Amino acid sequence: MLDDAVATQDTVTQLVAAIRRVIRDAPGGEKTATAWCTVHDYTDPGKPRIAWNDEQARAALVDALVTDALNLLGRLPERQLDEKAADAVGLPALVAGQDVEVADDSDGRDGRWRIARGTAHDRMVSTVAPQARHIHKNRTRHQDGFRAHGAFEPETGLLTEVELTAGSGKENHEAAVAEVLLADESEDLTVLGDTAYGTGDLREALETAGRTKALGRPDPTGARTAQFKKLCHHCPLQEQCTRSKTGRTFQVHSHYDRLKAARRQAADPNWKAEYRRWRPPVERAMAWLTARGNREAPYRGVLKNNTWLHNRAAALNLRRLINLGLTHTDHTWPLAPTTT
Repeated sequence: MLDDAVATQDTVTQLVAAIRRVIRDAPGGEKTATAWCTVHDYTDPGKPRIAWNDEQARAALVDALVTDALNLLGRLPERQLDEKAADAVGLPALVAGQDVEVADDSDGRDGRWRIARGTAHDRMVSTVAPQARHIHKNRTRHQDGFRAHGAFEPETGLLTEVELTAGSGKENHEAAVAEVLLADESEDLTVLGDTAYGTGDLREALETAGRTKALGRPDPTGARTAQFKKLCHHCPLQEQCTRSKTGRTFQVHSHYDRLKAARRQAADPNWKAEYRRWRPPVERAMAWLTARGNREAPYRGVLKNNTWLHNRAAALNLRRLINLGLTHTDHTWPLAPTTT
């Protein structure tokens, strides 16, 4: 997880910045804004001046900013847009779509808006860096930026492949699960229909004890959850099933089958031995990649930062090769093992 190089923006800042960009980059934007955008002086680099501790004032400002954005977009002169102008025109709609919804007492036709409750999936965090995303590594650690993926050859200590992607999206969830698996060697649960059961003897015992639980409705990502919780209290199988003091929570998601297969693989003693042998050098390589202030991606956007990541990986590999004995002889570069 790499931090982005810009500050995260709240909804008001994003709306104001998106309108400013249309004014600056879209043909006829400045003239249209002068006539139809009245809630704020968009030449002022600061935020609108309101009582920010007044909830009604904040709601009224968001409603007015969205109205300004709609007026601006709806009254721009019709003409062919180049890529820069098209991106600018699309930005206010994107910001409004992710952060704003119709007011509680509105039917959606009277043009009244408020900040949306909750956080939109794949939310853009800044109009300055529109490809940066809000990333959750686990339930407690989160940041804004990008994901760096790497493949490493542990015997030589060389990075064989790297790639930088946006922080979220379905193409960015190929994370390793081995570390979690070693901490959870209990028997897995099986899902039949809408009910979660234990496997083997654990399943039979749970069924006999009446400890089965229906899966809940799918969440926005399609995951379904069974919360055993109180059913785990005083259960003779609790130590085999979960370390949670509040009881087991079991989730079925799109990677359920892969995770279950990985748990079975991780139970193999040979697999554990290989994992414990090779994990330290791999972790060391990832530490090299982000050392000396390189936890933050230095540029805006995926393309430039991906180029930077490849250059950094190449430099680290060159340093590693020199440490392995790379020398220049005539017109060749032989790799002679060092004596130290």
